[in-house]
Amino acid sequence: MDPSHNSTPGAATTFRESGDFINETHISTFVNPNLPEGWVCVNKLMMVEEMEYKDEIRCTHILQKSCHDTFQTVFKATEVEECKDRFIKNCEIEYHPIPKTEKIEVCHRPMVRDCQSEGEIICSNEYETVCETLYHENEVEDQIAQCETKQEEMCTLAGKCVLVPRQECTIMKMNGTRLTPETDCRQEIRKVCGSEACPLIRGPRICANELKTFVQDVPQETCHLNAQRICNPTSKIIPKLEQRTKCIDVPREVCHTVQVAAKVVNRPVVKIWCGPNPNPRK
Repeated sequence: MDPSHNSTPGAATTFRESGDFINETHISTFVNPNLPEGWVCVNKLMMVEEMEYKDEIRCTHILQKSCHDTFQTVFKATEVEECKDRFIKNCEIEYHPIPKTEKIEVCHRPMVRDCQSEGEIICSNEYETVCETLYHENEVEDQIAQCETKQEEMCTLAGKCVLVPRQECTIMKMNGTRLTPETDCRQEIRKVCGSEACPLIRGPRICANELKTFVQDVPQETCHLNAQRICNPTSKIIPKLEQRTKCIDVPREVCHTVQVAAKVVNRPVVKIWCGPNPNPRK
């Protein structure tokens, strides 16, 4: 039985001045009850060679890839149907006869016999031009100039000054009514009687105001709006989220401990030697 362990209590050690152990060994004896009778154990201090190392930390810089998921917005062209409402106006114009009474001026120059001699009276049908003038009232905007004369002093290079009249005008707009004549002429047959020897001539112009009722076709417009939906295919840019993996290189420092500067050293170790007692007590 040869177990070994470090120094035990009560063990004595002698050192030299250099720090090394001397070859002398202090021995202590004891009895182990677990051993056979007559066996003894001795603590011996022994020098054991061991390798001694110096710990040194060494670090290495590496690039480690780090990845994560991200969402990126992408735009894609998508064909969609774009619709809009268009309104179409349908109109119909109908003319309705409406009686209307207007004051008109009727003028004509009758045919007459130009003489005062006596003779056989004869009659003949002659054509006369009869004209009717209808006056329409129209509202118009008139521009009226209002002028004012002012005296302005003007001087010559010689220093002589005189007053010169100067007219300043401003334009004013006024609403008024104007009559627009509309004349319609026609040929009418009239019976002219007189002496046969007298020539036919046109007499003086004769005008008279008359009230005339006539039927006028007044237009009346009726309109309707019809809605019409028009759809056309068109391309539209639509945003969309797409999941993508994004990786980056992350610099990292990896350190570990290494043993350097190995050397052999002697270390004291207490070992227990057990065996039969060479000097038994009698």
